[in-house]
Amino acid sequence: MILASMYTFLSGTGSVTSLCSSIYPEFLPENHQSFPAIVLGLISNDEEMLLDGTTSSLSTATITVDCLDKSLSSAAAVASAVESALIGYRGPFGTETVDHLRKESEDLIPLDPSTELIGVSMQFFIGYS
Repeated sequence: MILASMYTFLSGTGSVTSLCSSIYPEFLPENHQSFPAIVLGLISNDEEMLLDGTTSSLSTATITVDCLDKSLSSAAAVASAVESALIGYRGPFGTETVDHLRKESEDLIPLDPSTELIGVSMQFFIGYS
């Protein structure tokens, strides 16, 4: 699955893990206390259809990467490391092979008064086989 492959890739990227060792698929555990943290989410995962109606070996996915911390500067530093590791990457990616990877958007995650967390949310489009 592409989300697990994203997790494997980021967990094995020293420039990311030197800033953030807490990477989670889908959601941040309720009582998580170690920050910064990265939360990955799968928005879409589609197989490409060919004109003859058969399925291509190429699939596409959109994944959200949320970088969270108690300070925006720290969350932004983690987001920058993630972006640097991903933008333009081609090659092995966990159990998949990335053919194309680009950042679609980046937004601020506003301060949540109940958790005191703030962050950066990025969406990445991935073409893979």
